[in-house]
Amino acid sequence: MLLAGAVSGRFEAGPFHLLASEGAVHTNKDHLGHLQTLARICTADEALFLATPYRVVNVTDAESQASGVRWWEELTGQSGEGRLTAALVK
Repeated sequence: MLLAGAVSGRFEAGPFHLLASEGAVHTNKDHLGHLQTLARICTADEALFLATPYRVVNVTDAESQASGVRWWEELTGQSGEGRLTAALVK
């Protein structure tokens, strides 16, 4: 499972899915691949683009679940908003 969210005090674009780019439609990538690619793109203008923070949680591992919950509580405790939960199927 993938948890994603953002903390922001100003206007920022926080892309989380790359639909297409010149000459390509990115349907062959899972959501984690989209987030990783977009994090690299966001470095072009960090004043405007915010790489979406995320954590991968192994739902069959209790410590991984607890770590994901702690991260999410810290994020929302800082007025973080937005949420995405996506299954990573391999």
